[in-house]
Amino acid sequence: MNDDSNDRHEARTCFDKPLVVTAGAGTGKTTTLVARVLTWCIGHGWDRLTIPEVDRPRRILSGVVAITFTDAAAAEMQERITDGLGRLALGDSVYAIPNEGILENLGEQRRRASALLAEIDALAVSTIHSFCTRVLRSDPFEAGLHPAFDVDAEGRKLEELIRSVVEAHFVAACLPSSDLREDLFTLADYGIGPSQLVDAVEKLVEGECPPEVLLEDPFAAEGRAELVDQLGQSCAALLNVIAPLFSEPKPKAEKSRQCIAGLATIRDAAAALDSCDVSDFAEFLELCRTVLPKKLRERLQEWSEGEFLTTESSLLSPHGSRIRSTAAACWDAVAPTQAMDPVLFGAAKRVLAPMLREVAERRTQAGILVFGDLLTGAAALLEANPEVRQRATEDIDLLLVDEFQDTNPVQCSLVRSLALSGPTDRRPSLFIVGDPKQAIYGWRGADLAAYDGFVAEVKAAGGVELFLSANRRSRTVILDEVKRVVEPIMEREEGLQPAFKDLVPMRQDAGDSYSGPGHAVEYWASTIWDADAGAPAAKAKAAESYLLEAEHLAADLVRLSREGQDLGRVGVLMRTGGSLDIYLQAFRRYGIPFLVERDKNYFRRREVADAVAVIGAIVEPGDQVALLGFLRSPWVGLPDPALVPLWKRGFPGKVL
Repeated sequence: MNDDSNDRHEARTCFDKPLVVTAGAGTGKTTTLVARVLTWCIGHGWDRLTIPEVDRPRRILSGVVAITFTDAAAAEMQERITDGLGRLALGDSVYAIPNEGILENLGEQRRRASALLAEIDALAVSTIHSFCTRVLRSDPFEAGLHPAFDVDAEGRKLEELIRSVVEAHFVAACLPSSDLREDLFTLADYGIGPSQLVDAVEKLVEGECPPEVLLEDPFAAEGRAELVDQLGQSCAALLNVIAPLFSEPKPKAEKSRQCIAGLATIRDAAAALDSCDVSDFAEFLELCRTVLPKKLRERLQEWSEGEFLTTESSLLSPHGSRIRSTAAACWDAVAPTQAMDPVLFGAAKRVLAPMLREVAERRTQAGILVFGDLLTGAAALLEANPEVRQRATEDIDLLLVDEFQDTNPVQCSLVRSLALSGPTDRRPSLFIVGDPKQAIYGWRGADLAAYDGFVAEVKAAGGVELFLSANRRSRTVILDEVKRVVEPIMEREEGLQPAFKDLVPMRQDAGDSYSGPGHAVEYWASTIWDADAGAPAAKAKAAESYLLEAEHLAADLVRLSREGQDLGRVGVLMRTGGSLDIYLQAFRRYGIPFLVERDKNYFRRREVADAVAVIGAIVEPGDQVALLGFLRSPWVGLPDPALVPLWKRGFPGKVL
């Protein structure tokens, strides 16, 4: 059995070097992080201070900076640290801290925990955006910001500013002498008007695109030649792998052959393109779109993801890894050609560049920031200004960053400035924890390559990478199934995907076998069944799938209940709540009791509506709808015929 106790102990007690903890699902990463904070505060962090003891608790807690990525995670961490101190103050044990405690003298441990608990408000657990806000507010002038800057959380101020800038540019463009006049006409030919430009500027601001970027032209002569060469080489590389596999005729593989033919046409056209002026480049792009229409592009994308049709699986599966990598490179080159339009791009960037520049200037003057500005501004400030960096870190003793797998290069730069820069004896003790297998925020800029690179930096700075693998959440049968399904396809790809790592079941009831009803893990597929043929008739559409799944799930729960299963211990997890009502209707038909955390029908229940009416009538006596509901509720019970005379006599006005 894999024993990670040594790594857990070091994660909790080692403070003289930076640590990276890779913690698999259910291995207790937050518990380990909390245990580290408690151990520091009561032990090493307390002993290292030479100030009077009465001042130590607040100084220790203020020196702990824990950064998370959501408000909910920050609140949970704050609550768990507070709870841990409370338990230690009472002499109770805390999970992840040995029974013998942090100190040999348990009486002293309780005393210190009580003192820390009294100053818990000094603990700084926050989201990374909140932390960056504090950094920028401390030195706004050095950051080039308005001293009273405001974070436009809902984006309304920014939208209003962008709209006014776009409208002003449109008015100016109406003049015959305007440089933007012809470009605006070009955009109009594409159906792009003021509202679309407002959306475009918003996206550029949210993407932290500086105006200078729009002055660059990727479709200049050198850029055009590079794009054509990249397309030709990537198509050739994939063809070298996949074309020989289809050398012999094979029935029902026509789409695959068409895709191969399209790739060959692009390869040959790229090789034959001697000059690459704008018109030649436009013709080449149109050729790419013609020979690889939507259905064939989908085939190429499926190859890049390692998905093969039944008709081609026997040919391609033995070469799956090589095909997937070469197809991915080819897809990355081919996909953008579908939207490339040098004429549209040229007009758009000439129009958007001055708009974006003016928006940036006016945002600075008005002190309007969006969340992305907080990260980039704080990271740039700390990296460029050693004095500011020293002031920001001089009171930080312990720096902890949770969910680090969802980081991006900007966040890495921020943590680097705080914990890996400057004299080593003045750096805070760094502790970052995450699981690359659980990285889910790629759409928000999270970059696994940035994570891998930063881990390497930590090691180069004398740090250590630790691994938590003891899973206390799942049973053996679940973890075995995860390994069976995921391990064969989760191959390490540098900067893209980590290698699969086993999780070791540690629950006392984990067991080695499953003795409950049915199978431990079952996969259900919604299919329209042909009873006569004894085979699937067709794949169900989304709406049909929900109905089928709801009906069969309800029937299965009834069966489990009859076999002795306590339905109170059954949970149904759903990817989205859009189909929730369909499942609940099926449960009601079968008489299955249920509890829903977010059920929109909850507020339609009579008892809830009555309670809402009573509260509304108390809070706002002038709300006649709430008053009417209160009078009709069981607390008063007036019949409807009695309400009309009351209203005629002005009863609502007398309530005020």
